[in-house]
Amino acid sequence: PSQGISIEFVGLSTTQEVVVRTQQADSELPEGAIDHYGAIEIAGWASDRDAIGYPLDVEFWVKSGNQTSFSLATTVKADRDVPRAPVGHFARGTSAGFKWRHQLPKGTHTVRVIARNVFGAGSPSAGPNTTIAILTIVK
Repeated sequence: PSQGISIEFVGLSTTQEVVVRTQQADSELPEGAIDHYGAIEIAGWASDRDAIGYPLDVEFWVKSGNQTSFSLATTVKADRDVPRAPVGHFARGTSAGFKWRHQLPKGTHTVRVIARNVFGAGSPSAGPNTTIAILTIVK
């Protein structure tokens, strides 16, 4: 995929300045799913149609007990072999899996799993990203 910006002419402002709208050429959001999760591990897959074969960063944000906000616990690469048939109308390949063996303490935890977007081949963006799942883990 090529990296770039599309520019669309919108019109003239009230002061006769040219108004344009820009948009990153990347228009696909990451996709993913949780294959399984439990008291010690969360595993699944994540892929971006704009960067097939490039391993995405997958973030795990945790909110424990009565906390009011999430904290970043870790980031892993979605680069593990996950044998599966192609999902959707494009082949993701088999190296889009991720796994986090967590060591959360006893209690109730909410875990938000996020796949980071990619613009072009291998350039992490600031967003938009995709929340793959919000999980509740009780230990």
